[in-house]
Amino acid sequence: MRTVRVTEVVGISAESWDAAGRAAVAEATRTVRGLQAAEVVKQDLVIEDGVVVGYRVRLAIAFDPSLPAPAPTATSTGARTGGAALAASGAPRVAIVQGPPAPSALRM
Repeated sequence: MRTVRVTEVVGISAESWDAAGRAAVAEATRTVRGLQAAEVVKQDLVIEDGVVVGYRVRLAIAFDPSLPAPAPTATSTGARTGGAALAASGAPRVAIVQGPPAPSALRM
């Protein structure tokens, strides 16, 4: 029997929930070992002056920390150094939320 760990990540995009989810998975893949599954826990909108300006997706991700760490790539290295520029440009952003996942998250 094997055991996986579950944590939550939040992706943010000015474009769509899909883009926010993809950003969250891309960052999780870059930073955690053995990513295996993701479940959408919550979706919400950022609204300013009655206009939708952002999409947020909270994902519960399951991963196996006993697997080797992912190898750095040119893309992931660039993403690490360009975080401030990405945030200023309105590109998708990701935050890893530490804490217990939602009760329904990833029953395995």
